[in-house]
Amino acid sequence: MLKYRSWNYGDAMNQLMQQHYVNGVWIKDEGGEFSSENPATGEFIWKGESAGSLLVEKAIAAARSAFGDWSSLTF
Repeated sequence: MLKYRSWNYGDAMNQLMQQHYVNGVWIKDEGGEFSSENPATGEFIWKGESAGSLLVEKAIAAARSAFGDWSSLTF
């Protein structure tokens, strides 16, 4: 179950957070899990999903494709 520190996000959010948002679509990848700990205390901070190399390539391609439109926007 995905947690941030001691907070439990609930089943729906846990399922969502175990996916990656790429090019407007949530994708479940088999990249594995990773966890993060505070190096000073060893306290558990985060557990999440890693992305495999194919998903990373898909995300890079989507970002490159969208860059032209986004770079011309003004705020």
